[in-house]
Amino acid sequence: MSFTTSPRHALRLGLVTVAALLLGLLATAPSASAARAAGFVGACPTTGFISRYYSAEHNGIDIANDRGTPIYAVGDGEVTISGYEPGYGQWIRVLHPDGTITEYGHMYQRDVQVGDHVVAGQRIALMGSEGQATGPHLHLRVWADPGASVRTDPIPYLAERGIDMPCTPGTGPHPKPLEYPAESGRVVSARSADGRLEVFAAGADGIHHAWQLGVNGGWSEWEPLGGPGGAELAIGPNADGRLEVFALNGTVAQHLWQTGVNAPYGQWDTFGGGGTEVTAATNADGRIEVFGTSRAGVYHKWQTGISTWSEWAWLNNTSGPAVN
Repeated sequence: MSFTTSPRHALRLGLVTVAALLLGLLATAPSASAARAAGFVGACPTTGFISRYYSAEHNGIDIANDRGTPIYAVGDGEVTISGYEPGYGQWIRVLHPDGTITEYGHMYQRDVQVGDHVVAGQRIALMGSEGQATGPHLHLRVWADPGASVRTDPIPYLAERGIDMPCTPGTGPHPKPLEYPAESGRVVSARSADGRLEVFAAGADGIHHAWQLGVNGGWSEWEPLGGPGGAELAIGPNADGRLEVFALNGTVAQHLWQTGVNAPYGQWDTFGGGGTEVTAATNADGRIEVFGTSRAGVYHKWQTGISTWSEWAWLNNTSGPAVN
């Protein structure tokens, strides 16, 4: 049996075929933007060659190099394990803000302890061959969930975060992350817990704020935040990941903070005193400490808890600050 296809019918068949091909391509092609939005901007874990790949029998990748080769955190996060295990040797586990976990094994030296907050690219250990190992290497393992029950191949995990293996620490398609404490001055910037940069600029009419719409992505419009005009600015991360901004303009000191991790900002609150310069830093235990100057000298104020502060005091603890 034969039939004749009309031009309209042929066009319809052609469009259906093209649509099916496009749907197939979309179903199989990885979405880099979706992966980046769900994760974070990564850092190269160490230099070396891959001596063993991920498989059903091997739950990570082995990167071999000389004993003492530095090992770096793949991303920002909290150290949840830092210790020794007979088969693993010296090992470290880091929980990242997106809920994934990276593990580092067989080191001969650990530079971080449980509870430490690390940033992407921070040195955390030195390569070794402790435990069940035939030579110095890093065993890098990745868990896809915070409960460490679902393992995943580290190579595509790193690729989704901008790191192609093998890699060289300190290089790659992304800028090196800022290290805390952030810069102080009339323009300050820092990273939110999810890896997006945020920037604050002081003007005569108060403080203005802009932020990346996605990790390593484009920027929002400037948003007015109010606050003191013509102020000096400082910024620091709280122990729970919330950013806090400090503004000082001679007679007034104020601060405001994120209402939650990666959340919008609340209202400006009085911070007491005043002065001409301000900067902020984070103590090893996660408490922010703020330093200011006046014509009489340098003074500081520090967190006594996650949301409570001391009074201003001179660095030699003799009295409070003098206001210009």
